[in-house]
Amino acid sequence: MSPHTQTPPRSQRTTAAAVISIEAASMAFLSNMPEEAAWGWWDTLLFPSVAGLLAVVTAFGGLSWNPDLRTYRRVLAGIGIACLAKYLLFPHTYRFFALFLFSALAHASAQFLLAWQVFELTRQHRGGRLPAWFIAQGALVMICVADVQVTGRQREVFEFLTAGWALAGAACLGAGHARPHPLPTGRGTRLAVSLAILATAGLMAVTGSRLLFHITRNFEGLLRLDDAPAPGSRWHSQLTQRRLGNVPAWQRGDDLAIAIRAYSPSEPGYLKVRAFDRFARSTWNASPNTGRLGQLASPPAALADSLKPWPIFRTRVDQDRGDRTALFAKSQRITLWPARRLSTRIPRPRGLLAVQLEAAEVAVSADGVLVADQLPAGHPCRLILSDQVASAQLPPPRGERLLSLPDDLPDVARELAGALFASCETDLQRIHAVQQHFQDHYDYSLGIKVPPDRDPLEWFLADRPEAHCEFFATGTAVLLRLGGVPCRYVTGFVATEYNEFGRHWVARNKDAHAWVEAYDRQRGWVIVEATPSSGRPQPVNAEEVNPWWESIQGDVQRRRAEFDADGWLVVLNITLDAVATIPGMLVLVGGGVLVARWVGLRWRRRKKLTRGSRRDPLARQRARVLARMDATIARDALVRAPHETLHQFATRLGAHPAANWYRRFAVALYTGSLDTRLLKWLDANRPPRQRLPLQPLQTTP
Repeated sequence: MSPHTQTPPRSQRTTAAAVISIEAASMAFLSNMPEEAAWGWWDTLLFPSVAGLLAVVTAFGGLSWNPDLRTYRRVLAGIGIACLAKYLLFPHTYRFFALFLFSALAHASAQFLLAWQVFELTRQHRGGRLPAWFIAQGALVMICVADVQVTGRQREVFEFLTAGWALAGAACLGAGHARPHPLPTGRGTRLAVSLAILATAGLMAVTGSRLLFHITRNFEGLLRLDDAPAPGSRWHSQLTQRRLGNVPAWQRGDDLAIAIRAYSPSEPGYLKVRAFDRFARSTWNASPNTGRLGQLASPPAALADSLKPWPIFRTRVDQDRGDRTALFAKSQRITLWPARRLSTRIPRPRGLLAVQLEAAEVAVSADGVLVADQLPAGHPCRLILSDQVASAQLPPPRGERLLSLPDDLPDVARELAGALFASCETDLQRIHAVQQHFQDHYDYSLGIKVPPDRDPLEWFLADRPEAHCEFFATGTAVLLRLGGVPCRYVTGFVATEYNEFGRHWVARNKDAHAWVEAYDRQRGWVIVEATPSSGRPQPVNAEEVNPWWESIQGDVQRRRAEFDADGWLVVLNITLDAVATIPGMLVLVGGGVLVARWVGLRWRRRKKLTRGSRRDPLARQRARVLARMDATIARDALVRAPHETLHQFATRLGAHPAANWYRRFAVALYTGSLDTRLLKWLDANRPPRQRLPLQPLQTTP
């Protein structure tokens, strides 16, 4: 074993294994993977278990090796490539909303750093000590794995794990390191000082964990990620009770993140995700699901080109088979790729005739909201639309519910409705009157403060402040109901942005919107948009986003879903499709030429070495050992000339530790004592790097 590269002592290996085990336990405990997520068993159980087991086996089993720099870089690059591929194909998913550090990339980074730590523990180090940045890596792992919104119990457990990690890390730093200035006091004092240092480290870790949690909660509160406002908060976000109803929270978050990709020949427009029909105390509530959509026994001929044999659920049951066949023949198809947080809800455009997706059942509410059962996260759904689908008649009980209002409705609402509808005779006139009122007398603003002593609706209608879409939709619905027009409050997205590279429509978080669906007795269900034009979703500027990169992300999402369904057959199909193109053929031919040249050069070199090895079996091993030594010393700008002998180069090295190595190699070579054992010893005992001046090369005149 080299005096310069040695295995760390048992005490440091044991504490380092404890550090890695605590990090692996934290990763498994805070994984928070949904049960239906792909590769959840890998993130939650297998990877942390293997990492912890390897660390323990290395610490107590004495596993160690001494790779050269080239091998070290290759292994580290392999770990990084594997973690990157896992992140791109199967990113970590959460049960909760993610933002800031709370992302799949943070979890993939933690996996890479943890695997790097295990690799560092298995190899030998200069001086026989683990580097100080080994603990810094662990700190980054703990930060990255704490990437979820935790409950109180989880927070307590994580604080306990953080304290244990800090104690183990402090012990690891102290173990195996020589004390340049030992304490002059006795053994008891040194023990007390050590315990005090460990206690301080644990206390600082717990304090840091709580501080990070506190900062995170304040950051989330600033962005309004919670469903309900904090007690005493003046920020009004309680016009809905569900997260998707909290439109401003979506818009204040990662507003440019894509929520829905729609592959459609025309603009999808309004996509309904939630609908609410009961209003009380400035809060909208949704009716529960009332039934299940029926499946088509046999797909119509118009859908025979479907790539997947997924079931087709019809949304209308009042047409006979002949009518459905005619409608399907003239239908328009849209494929939606929703974000993971919308995976079980099906965004619904106007004129929906049927929906095709990978689900066993689809529930439907009285307001037409569709919820899929066990829909894989991030998978698509195909919507079949028709402009010829007539609106169904509104049943009397349903109409009464869509006209109901609370008894404590503000008087200003009734007075305003009476003034607006005084000369209106039809539902269309009432709808136009409400739209014109809000668009002429109000301005749009996303962030507003409601006075604490005022009812939000009464304050909005009476003072006419700047407001966001939730207030305009709520005011519209209340006024229309006062005018006798059945309506409901709807939230969802408005997709008006087109990606030229990916050839699809995009709805971002900023495109979350609230509007009203009203039942016109002459036209049926119509969309009522009362928000001023400045507050309606608009496409983003090209400078704000990268459409090309977003199109690649959409392709990756589609390929990942196909891989979940068809496995490695998708990879083969993608490869064949790429090769079939002209650029693919050029890349294939060019790559083939480069590979053939590389193989030819390797073969010629191998043939040359084989000829020499026939005369001398150790020739190849000698050449490798000498080449590694030359590469090591060349990093200090000490290069041996091609025609220079080993003794000449050793003389030029002067006082450099490598000079004796070259002399010993040359003496053993020319005396015939350079056997396999000595070569291994010389390879393992290459001197450490040291930058010294190199004497000039003496040339013969």
